[in-house]
Amino acid sequence: MGGAPRAMLDFRPVTGGALTVPPQASHQPIAYRLTNLAASILAAMSVLSLSMMGCDGNDIPKTTISALESAERYELLSLNPDRATDPDHAASQPTSHPADDFHGWRVLGRTTVADAPTRKRLNDALRAGARESDGTAERCFHPRHGVRVVRGDRIVDLVICFECLQVRVIENDQQSEGFLVSESPQAVFDDVLRSAGIPLADKAR
Repeated sequence: MGGAPRAMLDFRPVTGGALTVPPQASHQPIAYRLTNLAASILAAMSVLSLSMMGCDGNDIPKTTISALESAERYELLSLNPDRATDPDHAASQPTSHPADDFHGWRVLGRTTVADAPTRKRLNDALRAGARESDGTAERCFHPRHGVRVVRGDRIVDLVICFECLQVRVIENDQQSEGFLVSESPQAVFDDVLRSAGIPLADKAR
């Protein structure tokens, strides 16, 4: 798949007799040359590891997956990507949040997702998007989608920006571990919102 090129290590056996040491290195102490060799191998392995993570090392945090899959109540929200409230001001004056505010972004509409197949469709799309992420994100945050899942007294909110490829996770009003995502889940999220008659924000220009 795409992404950064993978580092290649050559493990072919040496043939033709003894290993030849370059002339410029022959005067260096053997311990020094071995240390440099070990450092070079470690560096190559690090590059290989990072490039592989971009393909299959990303996922939604386990606690968030658990919350999505075991929710007693599941809401999908359509958000205005322009921030509605100043987070510093809102933190000092909690009552200043408007009724349709979702962590600083105005809610255009919301729908309760009651049926298991639709929940699974949303969860599977979001997880696929997380796994597709190559580990990069834009330096912005203009969320157009949100998810709120509730089980008992545990409330987990996802503020999702498919434009900037980021998802913020808030559990019981405390910032939790977020994750990166591709654009691909947006089509599924938009389809569910449209089916429920919920307006969508304008797409990014």
